[in-house]
Amino acid sequence: MAGKRKGAGGPMKKKAYEARLEPMELELNRLQRWLQHTGGRLLTQPMPRWGRCQL
Repeated sequence: MAGKRKGAGGPMKKKAYEARLEPMELELNRLQRWLQHTGGRLLTQPMPRWGRCQL
């Protein structure tokens, strides 16, 4: 189908999932260390549900 991303809509293989997860884990660890060092805080905001999201 036109406009559909490759692999969208189906489950990921474990190896592909872990390959995409590792860089995100590293970045979160760097952020955690920086926040501990600076005494900063992190504010998160829930994402809207895609069905109700107007882009």
